[in-house]
Amino acid sequence: MRKYLTAIAIIAAAALPVAAEQVNLSGTWKLNLASSFMAGEHPAPNYEFTKVLLQQGLTIQQTDIQKHVSIVNIPLPDSRVSSELTADGQEHDAPAPAPFPGMPSAHLKVTAEWQGGTLLVQERNASAGRPSTTVRRYFLSDNGQHLIELIEAHNAFGDTEQRLVFDK
Repeated sequence: MRKYLTAIAIIAAAALPVAAEQVNLSGTWKLNLASSFMAGEHPAPNYEFTKVLLQQGLTIQQTDIQKHVSIVNIPLPDSRVSSELTADGQEHDAPAPAPFPGMPSAHLKVTAEWQGGTLLVQERNASAGRPSTTVRRYFLSDNGQHLIELIEAHNAFGDTEQRLVFDK
């Protein structure tokens, strides 16, 4: 019995540093375009992207607000998209906004989990005919003043990697 309790205590003690590393990403974060790497995207100089995160336990409410959006010099309407992530390592169904107005929205399978101080989010397009995967990693800078989002996307248009830096 004593060996059993000792083993449980050792396992619990080993798990504490991992749990302690989870950070709270809550806040209003504005994209710092000059510090970001946008890959093949070239947004207009007046482009604005604000990410609002509210984290409560394993649940993260995310609202992405974009203004002065354009894709290949085609102006798009401003947008406000809200979603919810559950960082439990399980796959969840989630809608995705349409890439262009008038196009059908996608259906995603999303998995989110904490890996130390990094939130790993994997998205897989479950809609027929448009296979794609996106991996997002969210973490804070050492001083907590910047949210960094690393994006690795694979779709019919090719493969891209981005590094978005948001200021608090």
